[in-house]
Amino acid sequence: MSGPTTTGPTTTETSAVTTTTAAATSTSNSTEVPRIKVEDGVKTEGLDTISVRVGETVRFEVEVDIADEIHVHGYDLRFETIPDEEVLVEFVADATGIFEVELEGLGLPIVDIEVTP
Repeated sequence: MSGPTTTGPTTTETSAVTTTTAAATSTSNSTEVPRIKVEDGVKTEGLDTISVRVGETVRFEVEVDIADEIHVHGYDLRFETIPDEEVLVEFVADATGIFEVELEGLGLPIVDIEVTP
């Protein structure tokens, strides 16, 4: 099993997930990677929920205007952010449930990942 991939330093652990847009849901088969943007401590763009099935790859980008840490709760995955640079969050969903993704330093939830059988 492979760990997450990012554009910055990262700690790895195995898992996977898929993506949903604010208006609709998409899977990792989509050619467009969903994007979440946070400016001045406020989510200004992006998904509310990413929906995938077990075994699918979750893939989305996050851009934050400060250095912080993206934490995928339940999977315990962490991705470091670099101010104003996009970070690719990518992993395989291997546990069912709803998992919050949060910017740890800000204490800001940015998206939920829903994994179904």
